[in-house]
Amino acid sequence: MSEQVRIGPFDPRLIEPEIYELTVKDGVIVDADMQLGHLHRGIEKIASTRPYRKGIFVCARVCGICSNSHSFCFAQTAEGVMDVEVPERALYLRAIMHEVERLESHYIWFAILAHALKDMEFFTKVIGDRESVMDLQEYVTGNRVTKGFNAVGGVRFDFNDATVKKTLETVEISRKLSDFIGKKLKDKTIKSHLEGFGILDKKQARLTGAVGPTVRGSGISDDIRRDDPYAVYDRLDFDVIVEDGCDVLARTLVRHREAYESMKMIQQGLKDLPEGPILGDIREVLETDYVSHVESHRGELLYYMKGDGTNIPARVKIRTPSFMNDKATLEMLKGDKVENAQVIIESIDPCFSCTDRVTIVSLDDGTRKSVPMDSLSKAVK
Repeated sequence: MSEQVRIGPFDPRLIEPEIYELTVKDGVIVDADMQLGHLHRGIEKIASTRPYRKGIFVCARVCGICSNSHSFCFAQTAEGVMDVEVPERALYLRAIMHEVERLESHYIWFAILAHALKDMEFFTKVIGDRESVMDLQEYVTGNRVTKGFNAVGGVRFDFNDATVKKTLETVEISRKLSDFIGKKLKDKTIKSHLEGFGILDKKQARLTGAVGPTVRGSGISDDIRRDDPYAVYDRLDFDVIVEDGCDVLARTLVRHREAYESMKMIQQGLKDLPEGPILGDIREVLETDYVSHVESHRGELLYYMKGDGTNIPARVKIRTPSFMNDKATLEMLKGDKVENAQVIIESIDPCFSCTDRVTIVSLDDGTRKSVPMDSLSKAVK
């Protein structure tokens, strides 16, 4: 007898709420589907009714963890419909803070992983040392989440000697934290919960349009920072991290190794940081449209913008990496055990409801029951 397991539901705190519906037989997921919802917070609409210099703050609130990535991509796209030249110093600062936020994002993902594995030593260490990255962002911008660092034409905050020193100190704390994570990932017990689950082979990764650590964990070398360089990434020395395990462990190792690359780029950016202004002049808004993208922490983040010659965009469209990785998640789930569903879904670092509940529906009598995710294996027996 098969049962339907529903993971969700919609959550008003998220831009991409989702519901997963799993068909389970004898504890194995035989089919998976999802309901993509559109929770209309109206961010795209609001951004198309505000001047460019204000719309960037609206779009920074699409996601707290990716706040800087969204304002970065918004700025690049707006600059594409404007006659503006971004100063070199601003381009370096953008790349530096982009990588600082990548550390923040990857570390919170490891903390969530540790929590799912019920390893409190792992969780406490990661969530505690991650505070140094949060403190740095607050030191630079005055805010820990919606930083407001980028501006159309450059950035709003500069680095001085004290900022450079604090950034380098944060990199060293992060390096020690990543060393700790690396040791944890060699633990046989932790590996046993990650290795061989959530398989996404190269072919399916391509067919589903997966991006970011998800596609790089399937052995595909794909990274906007290298493939279509923006800011000063064509001047920074870094490796695109690829793992060919195609499972949860591979996606985990990609994030672990990427953190070291981010540290390397931050140090190089600070070393090569040129003198000069941090904000360029906007001379004219063109009647044109423009597409720009950045390699966010979850993968490719894309913005489309249409300018009509006024200081307010006629259209703003956002495509987030979570949307691109959703289809891949369904392929990962099929054929795996239902108790692995949580770690498989979380392996793409999704942006959707974290209520940690599922609803099980009996196909025989239609009865429903809600259970915690960690009780899932018992509930379907």
